Amino acid sequence: MRHSAGFTLIELIVTIILLATLSIGTTTFIRFGIDIYQDNSGRSNQISESRFITERLTRELREAVPNSVRVDTSGQCVEFLPILASSTYVDVPVLPEQASADITVVAPSVIPTQANQKLIVYPTKVSDVYVDGQDVTGKTFSIESLSAPANDLITITLTNAVRFRKDSPIDRYFIAGTPISYCQSTDNKIYRYENYAITTAQQVPNAATGVLMAQNQVNPQPFAALGATQKRNSVVKVNFEFTYNDESLDLYNEVHIVNVP
Repeated sequence: MRHSAGFTLIELIVTIILLATLSIGTTTFIRFGIDIYQDNSGRSNQISESRFITERLTRELREAVPNSVRVDTSGQCVEFLPILASSTYVDVPVLPEQASADITVVAPSVIPTQANQKLIVYPTKVSDVYVDGQDVTGKTFSIESLSAPANDLITITLTNAVRFRKDSPIDRYFIAGTPISYCQSTDNKIYRYENYAITTAQQVPNAATGVLMAQNQVNPQPFAALGATQKRNSVVKVNFEFTYNDESLDLYNEVHIVNVP
């Protein structure tokens, strides 16, 4: 009688144990590799995000109307008016000259089309620009319309006849848009706000209108501002502290704001 060869119970048990050990080792190795990949990917995304907001904020601050940058007392919001266009004017009515609603200026390279524009001449302090623009005397006024260029000149029509407080020493004017703010939220996120009304006192815009720019920023006071002096321009200090897992990334940047109105 012939008997077919087979596996004993002990051989089967040993084989199962070996296969289980090999599977556990392989699974652990794969999971370890996935964890490393996810960790590196998350860290890379956090660095890219932090660089993005720092570079964008720096670029926008450098294109702000002179002396329009302000930081609230909490250090959580920085606000400024963006320059839409700038050039020189031919003449503006200055006290005690007769008021006028039409201002002739050299046409800028690009005629802005944004709504709620402001015409600003010689802003020397924050309070010069954060006004509603409806006064008849001041430095910032609301624009009603801009004419088409003719002989490199355009006419800016204001909402009412006005007189400026002072001439610019270099006959410079600015066309500004609505304010822009970057604010730190209570949940460690930074939002960008735009297209809201100017207010005399700085306020945090409605959170529902903000665009998320960065998250995991844990410094409760990321913004600070130093006013201009006779020896230097004003400076905005930006101090971000981003966290990822148990790591921290500190980014400190000083943005010099041109103050030549």
